[in-house]
Amino acid sequence: MEKTLHEDSGNILVVDDNLVNLRLLTKILRHEYKVCQASDGAGAMATARAELPDLILLDIVLPDMSGYEVCKSLKADDPTRGIPIIFISILNEVGDKLKAFSVGGVDYMTKPFFPKEVLARVGTHLSLRKMQKCLEVKNEMLGQEVMERKLAEKALQDAHDDLETQVRARTSELRKTNETLRDVNTALNVLLKKRAEDKESFKENVLINIKELMLPYIERLKKSRLGENQRTLVDIMESNLDTIASPLISRLSSKYLNLTPTEVRVAHFVRDGKTNKEIAELMGLSVGTILTHRHHVRRKLGLRNKKANLRTHLLSLE
Repeated sequence: MEKTLHEDSGNILVVDDNLVNLRLLTKILRHEYKVCQASDGAGAMATARAELPDLILLDIVLPDMSGYEVCKSLKADDPTRGIPIIFISILNEVGDKLKAFSVGGVDYMTKPFFPKEVLARVGTHLSLRKMQKCLEVKNEMLGQEVMERKLAEKALQDAHDDLETQVRARTSELRKTNETLRDVNTALNVLLKKRAEDKESFKENVLINIKELMLPYIERLKKSRLGENQRTLVDIMESNLDTIASPLISRLSSKYLNLTPTEVRVAHFVRDGKTNKEIAELMGLSVGTILTHRHHVRRKLGLRNKKANLRTHLLSLE
């Protein structure tokens, strides 16, 4: 009873110009393997390339070419290079066997054949062929995996490089922006400082103009013969000027250790080089009163019992 062949049992090409040997080998193998045949070298190569068998049993002596030549041709072709070839021959010389192995054969059987030996050798080489195919598949899969990993690594590296480039560009932009902002901030600080200085200068100039160009004349007007309406108008002018000058005098007095408004005015006149008599006339006070105010100013400035010049000290406070 013949065995049922499995699809993966093996496909064997038998090549022999002797029909008796061809039929015998086919009979031995067909119970376990799928067998195809060829009786010459050209047919062997055509069938091998068309069927891609798992194993070839190849006779050495063929009518059109030798089995050695068939083997060399198959081993030179990529699709058939990996097919194991077992040489079969009546030749039993060591030289024949060595030549068979040198051209790519994996085994050598001499005629007549013994079924058990044929099956044993064929089974061994088919098992080796299956393992070889599995290894080739694994190597191919591994190669594909390595290639995919390399592609993924390259993509990751490219993304990393692109990100680094963007970060460097962004960092450069931020650095330039920071430099610009720093320059703008410096310019604004200079402008603000200048504005503050101009503001203080303006306030001081207003105060000086009031006390030097207006208040002295108001004092003189008050001492002159004025009618009641005229005196009322002068008092209103003096009150309004005091209202305008009061914030400025308070601010400037902080520079002079909380001097009174009158002491601040005396200090400004002294700083400007006015004599006691001139100050008394400008402020409408006696020279003795001016001297008393000067004494208070020196005391509050820490110049009491010192020979320091009051005007020089006041100028140093600016």
